[in-house]
Amino acid sequence: MEIREVKCENCGKEIYVQENYIREKMFCTIGCMDSYFRALQPNRGFANNKSEKKYSVLGGLNAFNRDSKELQNI
Repeated sequence: MEIREVKCENCGKEIYVQENYIREKMFCTIGCMDSYFRALQPNRGFANNKSEKKYSVLGGLNAFNRDSKELQNI
């Protein structure tokens, strides 16, 4: 198992990951991953409209819908 240097998809910071854990998109923190996916899907998250669903991005490209308490792939 070798350690590889990859860049955070959101901020570009170098992160070091074991070769067998490298994925297509890598993030240095949960916050970077969350802001990356919020930018891609602006209608999710920080919505002022009460009828809109609110999501939190979790690891593995999943989103947790805080209204229905469901985990969804994104």
